[in-house]
Amino acid sequence: MRNRYSFATYSIIHHARTEAEALGVPNGLSTKHLLLALLHDRSSKAVLALESLGATADRIRAAVEVLAGEKDEPPLPVTTDPEPPEALTDLETTFHAKWASVERIPDRAWNEYFADRRALEAEGKHHGRQAVNAAYGFARTLADSDVAEPHHLLLALIREEGGLSSRVFARLNISHTQVVRALKGGKGELAANTAVIAVKAVPTSEDHVPSGKERTENQAIRDHYSHAAKKIVRKAQEAAAALGYPGGLSTKHLLLAILDNGNSKAVRALESLGTNGDRIRAAIEEEAEREDEQPSPVAPDEETQLKLEDLRNSYYAHRDTAPEIRREQMQKYFKERSNLYPHRANPAKDAVQKAYSLARTLGDSDIVHPHHLLLALMRDRTCFAGRVFDSLSISSEQLLLAVKITV
Repeated sequence: MRNRYSFATYSIIHHARTEAEALGVPNGLSTKHLLLALLHDRSSKAVLALESLGATADRIRAAVEVLAGEKDEPPLPVTTDPEPPEALTDLETTFHAKWASVERIPDRAWNEYFADRRALEAEGKHHGRQAVNAAYGFARTLADSDVAEPHHLLLALIREEGGLSSRVFARLNISHTQVVRALKGGKGELAANTAVIAVKAVPTSEDHVPSGKERTENQAIRDHYSHAAKKIVRKAQEAAAALGYPGGLSTKHLLLAILDNGNSKAVRALESLGTNGDRIRAAIEEEAEREDEQPSPVAPDEETQLKLEDLRNSYYAHRDTAPEIRREQMQKYFKERSNLYPHRANPAKDAVQKAYSLARTLGDSDIVHPHHLLLALMRDRTCFAGRVFDSLSISSEQLLLAVKITV
């Protein structure tokens, strides 16, 4: 747990447990005590963001007292450090092992996974522990830190439906979105380190989940990327935008962004094979002269997304009708969807998605690092990056071995 949480966040969790112990619940945890402990450090980013929204520590404590009087949240014992329940871990491991060999996991499989996950989460619900677990997910999603800070815990407490903390913020008319904006200094755009990763062309029924407990395929992927990997994807997308391809991605720019991260394990592994950054950049220039690679969009534009959403809603409106009508509507849906946004191969997007499967297959990390992105790029020898390494006579097997022995 200490590797995932900052000292300040760990201190908050410890203080909340101390309060629970005073109530006769050793090693207990609740969103109520987590929130009260978070308010102790008035100089923290979390408290300052709340104060900018008019929610002072005194106002929050008063709301806690009122709501606790109506329906309190007693602390529940946590026998171990707050980690995902074993059943959820087993479910995730089994799911990714089953689909590790395919290029794209079917929507049906994702829907079944999320349904099973919701059923497990409903059993033995522990709001305090879930908030602590979710805080680390927010740190990875926002990409402003490699560990969970107090403001990530605050966001998790707001989103933890059923916990007393979420009722407190609802009473104060403070939403999750307002706090996110306050943390960013009132700016509407994402923080500088945020990257958009692997956007699906057409949303499924899991796409909008405001509770924070259900996550889309998109969010699940994004949550499993390290800060360094997100920076690489973001940098590649910025390079594509500069060429007139907003939201685009290419294996060429991904590879260049990996090389710019000079002290990463990926670069050190390449150097151990006698290939430095300058040599690879020269090979990239030569390959670009022969056959360059233009960035491809990873998602439809905003107007097309709205049309796709209307099309999807129209299809779902007929789900409870007679089988022959459903069949007719399904055929119409796929035909019109194909016309609106025809499928186009995007090797860069595929590499970003496959990197997560590689990380789990190798077993060296629970999240994607730059060397996983590099390995994924090399798997497709027909893409631009794959052709570059062919010209350098470096195989994916050689790189895999170099990664394994590189410290």
